Amino acid sequence: MKLNIRFWALVSLLISLLHPGRPVADELVLGHFAGTNHSMHREVFLPLADTLARLSGGRLTLRIIPDLNNSTAQYSRAVSGEVDLAFGLPGYTGGRFPRTQLIELPGIVPDSQEATRVLGRSLNLVLASEFSDTGPLSLWVNEAAVVLSRDRTIRNLEDFTGLRIRVADTQGARILVLMGAVPVVLPADRILSAFESREIDAALIGASGILPFRLHTVAKNCTVGFPSLFTGFFLVMNRARWLGLDDTSRGWLAEATGPGLGAVATGAYERSAQTGMTALVAAGIPVLQLSAAESARMNALTGVAHDDILLSLAATGIEGRPVLDCFRPRVETVSVTSMPGIRFYRAPGVRYRRERSSDLVSWHIAMDAVIDPGGGPFLFRETEDGPRRFFRSLEVLPSTTRHAGAFGSF
Repeated sequence: MKLNIRFWALVSLLISLLHPGRPVADELVLGHFAGTNHSMHREVFLPLADTLARLSGGRLTLRIIPDLNNSTAQYSRAVSGEVDLAFGLPGYTGGRFPRTQLIELPGIVPDSQEATRVLGRSLNLVLASEFSDTGPLSLWVNEAAVVLSRDRTIRNLEDFTGLRIRVADTQGARILVLMGAVPVVLPADRILSAFESREIDAALIGASGILPFRLHTVAKNCTVGFPSLFTGFFLVMNRARWLGLDDTSRGWLAEATGPGLGAVATGAYERSAQTGMTALVAAGIPVLQLSAAESARMNALTGVAHDDILLSLAATGIEGRPVLDCFRPRVETVSVTSMPGIRFYRAPGVRYRRERSSDLVSWHIAMDAVIDPGGGPFLFRETEDGPRRFFRSLEVLPSTTRHAGAFGSF
């Protein structure tokens, strides 16, 4: 691969010598492990190449190499310069991204688009140190996972007992252990063969992977309605290659990637998931929706998983709570000088609107301000007794006010 890149660089140099008045295109190489039928290739990377060519007038181009083997080597490929840009999963990198992977915990954010949005916002706030040996271009997640099983239909928590279930990373494995399953950590491109060899009984994966990895050919049952388990993804660039670009080229690349590309990628995964579920139904594979009671039982385990993972991180010197507070605000009810109050934990530099209500129907602004750049806790308290009061914290976006998940009362 390195030899090939040098060859094309030499070709570009010869063209510039033969045609000194013609601007020479700077070609970037993006390598990924998915096939050309995968939504990331068709709906994200090919359009990205077109966008770069359009923005630059053909002076910055993107060559895409799909179907690379060893999907777990993607980040190291970008670090070494084997490729200029690499698409991969934080969970495939042996614990390199413990902070970034906290977005995958169930119950952190309500949906995949919101998870992608807060990842993009949090990159420079609390996650950048994990990508210090590359140039991170975009972060995103896919849709919530489903369980595909071979023999046993999963209807309740007890049905997980003893099942060997494929999961993408060790973080998801901890959650499966709490459910009584036996986790088997495998990349997505090994699920089919693991089913066929009976290495696994079931697989936890987003439905967007059903068709690309041909899982509809081996699964006999599908269950949906679990706690929202997302899988994170990155698009990173070789650091020296990024620094070697001129400011104009870096501007084109930044405009074509970033949070905007992350939202596009998540949307592509969501559409692919719908297609995958349609394929299951067409193949006659039953899709079972967990009951509300069973979903609640499984959601109750998520708090245990959060505490377990945060304690494990703390043992290695990593404070995960500030990262979670950056993903979503958190509240605590406190007492200050015998008067009740609410302490808000929130992302640094993010604007929140705090509202008060006495009936959960009519809400009134209690505070609307840009929070100090350092983030951390903010205490809001009443100075006199009165009826029960409820408070909520809403993140203020450029065009709307979004409920960010923090709620308290006293």
